[in-house]
Amino acid sequence: MNALGFQLGETRYIASVRRIIGYIVVLCLIAATYLGDVLKVDS
Repeated sequence: MNALGFQLGETRYIASVRRIIGYIVVLCLIAATYLGDVLKVDS
């Protein structure tokens, strides 16, 4: 296990984590918008 290989693996892991966080943020925004529309319709 060399330092370069570990660094590349870590970078790839961070990139995938950032992508997952990005998906979660987008889904939260869509859900918030959808819920906001539903609440507006109800009120």
